[in-house]
Amino acid sequence: MSAKVASPMAVHDTQFDIDTVCSLLKSEHRRLILRTLDGEEVMTLEELTWRLVDKMGERGGADAVKVRLYHEHLPKLTECGAVKYSTDTEMVSLTVPGKQLVSCLDTLEECTKGNR
Repeated sequence: MSAKVASPMAVHDTQFDIDTVCSLLKSEHRRLILRTLDGEEVMTLEELTWRLVDKMGERGGADAVKVRLYHEHLPKLTECGAVKYSTDTEMVSLTVPGKQLVSCLDTLEECTKGNR
């Protein structure tokens, strides 16, 4: 039996099993994406790309970040329901399940403080 992570107040039926949570949060890029989208209504793909470039420093240029975002990270986050992304408008937003992942991330970071 898999443990589920969900808020009783969630408007979506999306629940993440523990393996999905670990898989999604193991990527530093996806953690940064979730953190960047948290508290924002909606953001363009371009704006998200530049914010990630700023947070990541010199680890790759904007083009490389955008390619990984578009082909790797957004599809994974969209498929599980954590992020809503429109290819037509290139708008990205965090969903209620995505906010649950941010909450999980907060808890994990609190548990591992000083162990980085």
